[in-house]
Amino acid sequence: MNETTLETGLEGIAYCCIPVADIFQTAEWYVKHFGFEIKFPREDFRLSLWNNGRPILDLVKKDADTTATFTLNDKPHWIITFRTKNIKALYDKLKAEGVSVRPSISDEGEWGKFFTFTDPDGNFFDVWENPDCPM
Repeated sequence: MNETTLETGLEGIAYCCIPVADIFQTAEWYVKHFGFEIKFPREDFRLSLWNNGRPILDLVKKDADTTATFTLNDKPHWIITFRTKNIKALYDKLKAEGVSVRPSISDEGEWGKFFTFTDPDGNFFDVWENPDCPM
């Protein structure tokens, strides 16, 4: 990347917003299952979830029945992929806690291992482990 691009271009993603019915109830779900920290609540319409000193998600109160999901080949598809260092431990933990997870971990060889889960508001997410990918 050249110097001009660094000065005038995008540096990365600051955070992702997802629609939820009740920001505080959903935030507690993320705290319970992932250990995220709640920051910057703005009345009852928005708050941030942080992990290791970085913003991860902003929960935004939705005014319609919508989710952070789209359809691909007539199936729901996620818009956010989280990464983890120990996918089996996380999968087992979430499953034991009653989180709606894919029936199994998908091993896609050089691309890594994956599973999906759904939050209480129907937002659909992907989880990825690939120790060979520098991020």
